[in-house]
Amino acid sequence: DFTSTMIAKLSTANITAVTTAQIAALTSTTVGGIETQDLSKLTVSQIKALTSDNIVGLTSTQMAELTPAQLAVILSGANSPFSVLTPTELGGLDTNVTGLTTAQINSMSAAQVAGLSTIAIASMLTAQTKALTATNVVNLSSDQLAVMTSAQLAAMDPADIDALVAAQIAGFCINVKGLTAAQLALWDATQVAGLSD
Repeated sequence: DFTSTMIAKLSTANITAVTTAQIAALTSTTVGGIETQDLSKLTVSQIKALTSDNIVGLTSTQMAELTPAQLAVILSGANSPFSVLTPTELGGLDTNVTGLTTAQINSMSAAQVAGLSTIAIASMLTAQTKALTATNVVNLSSDQLAVMTSAQLAAMDPADIDALVAAQIAGFCINVKGLTAAQLALWDATQVAGLSD
């Protein structure tokens, strides 16, 4: 059996030569030992061989190294541990967040969404921001809202935008032009007062 120390010492050529059966046999601890630069070199077949038990061993640094295609493979299908990934693990996502499906975005817990980096939030496709639930939207930080584009904000449900509190609204006043009339019409005086100069 490989240990995390042993697997970390494998060269990129050796790690990419590991069979799918060998990948499937890795423990979560061993998967956590794969060097981040080697992880992105794994083939789709190797990534598909990861089980839900060993996927949860990925660190946030490793998650950030995955390509969007690898991320899509890891987080889909019967072996997907998506719901058990911690906010810290998901916090490693950055531009590769585009590999998530809208169903996966929609199924994220409030804590998972809150754990996403501002790079990940800014990289989300408009369909992904539209897939955020009302619970997720009200748990976005003002920093997360501040990096959202006008198109991302316009894609959100007006009722979700209405649920924002003044402290959150202050974070994205520069993008307020992207809000639709339907979204703005639902705001009350307190929410409007939350806009800063």
